[in-house]
Amino acid sequence: LSAAIGTLRPATVDQRESSEITTQLHHFVDHPDTAVRAKAMEALGRWDKTGDAADALAAGVRDAEAQVRWSAVAAVADNRIRSSELKDSLLQLVADAGEQPDVRLSAVKALQYFELDAHEAAMAVDAAKAADRQLYAGAGDMAE
Repeated sequence: LSAAIGTLRPATVDQRESSEITTQLHHFVDHPDTAVRAKAMEALGRWDKTGDAADALAAGVRDAEAQVRWSAVAAVADNRIRSSELKDSLLQLVADAGEQPDVRLSAVKALQYFELDAHEAAMAVDAAKAADRQLYAGAGDMAE
């Protein structure tokens, strides 16, 4: 199922067709299979032309599985989908020191398309630095 969802690529379609596809994709955002949820997030980001997927993507950013969070964050960043709920979810994710560093860095990237106040911007910069240090430390561990 996840492979089938992953093959969906938007072509030149009208907004009605795009809306119908995103409506169908919404059925998979709560699927029990992590890979299906992750692919649904990616596909929603590609197909959503109206911002209707913002709530589902925000839920994906808060998903229990890192693969789904990463896919949702990437969809937000790559497609510049914005909403206040998405912004809040991304800020919570970057503030989570226990989050995987690659997911945190992707969330920082996604936040560049949002209007941030000074505190939020500083939080994003600090999170990026911390995640970068984690990745660098992890790369050093692998070299040994």
